[in-house]
Amino acid sequence: MTDPFNANDFMKLLRGLGKRGILCTIKHNRTTNKCDGLLVRIEMLMEIWEVGFYDYDHIEVAKFVRSGEVQPTSAESVLCELDKLLNSN
Repeated sequence: MTDPFNANDFMKLLRGLGKRGILCTIKHNRTTNKCDGLLVRIEMLMEIWEVGFYDYDHIEVAKFVRSGEVQPTSAESVLCELDKLLNSN
């Protein structure tokens, strides 16, 4: 699922996680040579989010729980969850 979005806002939220002591690992990888973008993997204790940034204003999001189950999600829902994490601490 791809939503129009400004990736800079998303990266600000990711930086805020570390500043507030929320444990996660962020891994940056090049995507494919078919499109310009990068993949960010956010590994938390119970779940993994993979966020692909493409063409400067689109992101694609996948959410996995540690059991291996994939949960459909959107960029908006991930941002909302990150925002809740940031505001809870």
